[in-house]
Amino acid sequence: MRKITLLGAFLCFLLVCNIAAGYGQNKFTGIFVADSRPREVVYLGVTQTGDIVSGSLVIVTPDGYGNTKSNTLPLRGTTDGDAITLTAERLFQDLVINGRKQGKTVVLMFPTDSGNMSTVTFLPTTDRDYNLLLNRWQEELAAIYKEKESLTKLANTLADDINAVKSTGIKRNLADIKSALDDEQSALHDLENDLAELKHDASLRPMTCYQANSRVGYAYNSRMAYSYSSRLGYAHDKFMVRLEELEHRLSNVEPLVTKIRQETHALDQAIKESKYSLPKLNAKPGDEAQVLIQYQALAASARNELPLMKAAHSDILNKAKGIMREGEAILKKTQASVRCD
Repeated sequence: MRKITLLGAFLCFLLVCNIAAGYGQNKFTGIFVADSRPREVVYLGVTQTGDIVSGSLVIVTPDGYGNTKSNTLPLRGTTDGDAITLTAERLFQDLVINGRKQGKTVVLMFPTDSGNMSTVTFLPTTDRDYNLLLNRWQEELAAIYKEKESLTKLANTLADDINAVKSTGIKRNLADIKSALDDEQSALHDLENDLAELKHDASLRPMTCYQANSRVGYAYNSRMAYSYSSRLGYAHDKFMVRLEELEHRLSNVEPLVTKIRQETHALDQAIKESKYSLPKLNAKPGDEAQVLIQYQALAASARNELPLMKAAHSDILNKAKGIMREGEAILKKTQASVRCD
């Protein structure tokens, strides 16, 4: 009985030692995860055989478009008790990672680009739990991206319309119309001088056929016609084109103001209802306030000036037509006063 008891005890000792040895050899075997969202999630899968380990490191990061992208690094290395040294295979330079086992967790130290060591703690997990974690993160990233896209679109539309108001051509149109009026007034002044010369030529006595047909005729058909048709005509066309542009812009003021206010309200509501941190936006509610005040004041001023400018334009044209009629009458009277064979 004693021999059997001793033999049994010996076999039991061997069994316990083998179990303990096996446990020690495989303490790093398993699946682990380091959850560092929103920056990254790192999957670590390791198999240990004796003091040799192998596996892979999967680094998952956001792709910027509502999903994830991953980079898988094959691992190889060795263990010494609770310590582990891994080499991650990379294209240009392998990465050496040191670590240790702390209870159920694995702590790895990664060298950074600056030369410092970054410590990352991996918790034990399963493929199922890891996939659930990844799926939840991807759903969250998709929701964040969708919200970001919506907010960005609303903000960009508002920013574009605010910039359109800031760069309105109302001031430029006003300046061009006033410039056209100045050109018209200058042409009218020259036309008045042309009429004075025509009157002078028509007053010469005795009046000859040459004087009546050439001198007086040239004064009306050339000098006066050029001042009226070319110089005043060009200024008139410029006035009408710029006037049409200005009236078109003024007709769009209130619709654009209403549109911007609606866009501001929509963006404000979207911001209040947002569930995630706001992205950088090109415009925010409130950016439009002072811009719209200045825009509407400019439009009101332009509307007040328009009747005066139109009246000045009509007055110049009427005077010019009157001068041309007077010149034509003088020409006809002068040419009728002589008999030419």
